[in-house]
Amino acid sequence: DEDGNYFVASETDFGHPLIISDNVKNETQGRDLISSLAAEWEIVEGLKIRTQLNYNYSTSVQDVYNASNTSQEAHDMNGIAQMNNTLSQDVLSETYVTFQRTFADRHNLSVMAGHSFDYNMGRTLGTTAYDFVNDALGNENMGAGNPQKNVINNTYQNSKLLSFYGRLNYVLDDKYLFTFTMRADGSSKFGKNNKWGYFPSGAVSWKLHNEPWMQKLNVFDEFKIRASWGISGNQGISPYQTLNRYGTEKYWFADKWQTAIGPGYEAGREGANDRYILWGGIANPDLRWESTRQWNLGVDLAFFKRRLRVTMDYYDKYTTDLLREKYLPLSSSYDKMWVNDGEIRNRGIELTIDGVAFQNRDWRVGGTFVFSRNRNKVLSLGNAVQTGLKTDLRTGMQYEYYGNQSEQFRAYTNILAVGQPMYVFYGYRTDGIVQSLAEGLSAGLSGDDAQPGEFKYVDIYDGDGLETVDENDMCIIGDPNPDWMASLGIDVSWRRFDFSIFFNGVFGNDVLNTKRFDQPSNMPMRWTTDNPTNSYPRLNANRQTKLSDWWVEDGSFVRIQTMTLGYSIPFSKKDAARKIRLYVSADNLYTFTGFEGYDPEVGMTGIYSGGYPRLRKWTFGADFTF
Repeated sequence: DEDGNYFVASETDFGHPLIISDNVKNETQGRDLISSLAAEWEIVEGLKIRTQLNYNYSTSVQDVYNASNTSQEAHDMNGIAQMNNTLSQDVLSETYVTFQRTFADRHNLSVMAGHSFDYNMGRTLGTTAYDFVNDALGNENMGAGNPQKNVINNTYQNSKLLSFYGRLNYVLDDKYLFTFTMRADGSSKFGKNNKWGYFPSGAVSWKLHNEPWMQKLNVFDEFKIRASWGISGNQGISPYQTLNRYGTEKYWFADKWQTAIGPGYEAGREGANDRYILWGGIANPDLRWESTRQWNLGVDLAFFKRRLRVTMDYYDKYTTDLLREKYLPLSSSYDKMWVNDGEIRNRGIELTIDGVAFQNRDWRVGGTFVFSRNRNKVLSLGNAVQTGLKTDLRTGMQYEYYGNQSEQFRAYTNILAVGQPMYVFYGYRTDGIVQSLAEGLSAGLSGDDAQPGEFKYVDIYDGDGLETVDENDMCIIGDPNPDWMASLGIDVSWRRFDFSIFFNGVFGNDVLNTKRFDQPSNMPMRWTTDNPTNSYPRLNANRQTKLSDWWVEDGSFVRIQTMTLGYSIPFSKKDAARKIRLYVSADNLYTFTGFEGYDPEVGMTGIYSGGYPRLRKWTFGADFTF
């Protein structure tokens, strides 16, 4: 308001974006040294050896302060201050030999063989202080916090990857192309018996446009058919998962804090206010490479003196030995453990159309359209007993939770389910809002859930013979995977003017909007006795909200990503500058969507947690050509 006070619903209303913007400090300063040294020697004609060494050194300091009015945790802790330091070093050494020769003007042969070594090291040091008298100094005086609540932590890790690889290319008559590759990768992240993975691949293609009988048609400037098959590996886990891990835990005893050291470490937290610790650190010496087997069919076409170009691809990827964390039985004394378990399949198509629609002396109109569609499915999650899979009693579907629990719903939002797409939402169905106590009771609700103005959850499971809503009535309520994605870029020039615009869009994906009821525009539409709406619940600070389809929205959108208008001023050859181009450009100009949050573009799990709106940026500039 005019006095500088924020409008909030209560003292614990932490959803105001201006409060977050004005009272949260999160600044990072870093320095990076990026260096590269390369040498190449042609031993004889057609035979070359090249070696390259890259070294990167990076340091950063992060300053964080969350004032007491920015979140529930900061409110309870009277402010939270942090200072985090990181240091990393990366060394990549690569040497390879290539041989290329053409024989009898028909046979083109290219052979390459080499090896590489990749070393990565990282160190962190973090300090956190709580319980400040006021928020005036932020994290500039962390010693002013409560010393009994101070937290200090540091980490160190390194990993090494040694690779040997080779490639053979053969081209016959510039029509038939054959490629074979082979690589062997050894990673320090895996046990001594599984450090190495072997990944072959091959491809063939046929340039039909170079066939005499195709050239007689006088239609194609390019017509190439492609097919490929290969296996790739993934080592995307933290180091030391094959070793027993030790950790520390502090506890209060004999009027002071004590430190215990022993097997296991804190691998995560869940529950309200992260109250429950997930314990990890049990060794798995049998960890090995995750592998993906893929085959691809494609075609490249060009028409009208290459003014129209079309590329189409169909792919099928099958991932096995999935690297993931599984939950362990209570008897193990651990909660999670990294394993190779599970199978996932991805299939899809990709289409690119690039061309010039019109061109003459003054005008040029061109564009690029890209379309992609992917379907993924979880085929297996391993043995149901050993991996602790849960079973949906209504459908028999086997699943496990993915990610961390949501504090808002006190439940997991995503699951991996056999036979379903990855990361689907799992919760309750709703049928509007309860309008009377009798209606709530007849729907199988009880207690506060049956009161007027509450969500009307649906009882869909009849196997227990009870007309009540419980966890057996949960089901898949949304899919964060898009049906398809597309982009369109248009370029137009007229004399000295040029104009370009780029659209990108995602269609058919669901987004879990955890801030749907926190939108200021929605709260006035809440249920009241004078406004018995069937769309929004009543205000109820004591509600234990269940995860339901009410929070799931269509996340489809089309965004004008960039738009640029330019004007070029040419100069004579005698001038120092040959041309000056003046331009104005806009990024994130507008988003067409029905999504109620600030930005429908979220991560792969489809969860929207608020935050800052995406910025719109205007740029005015000039390009000089000398």
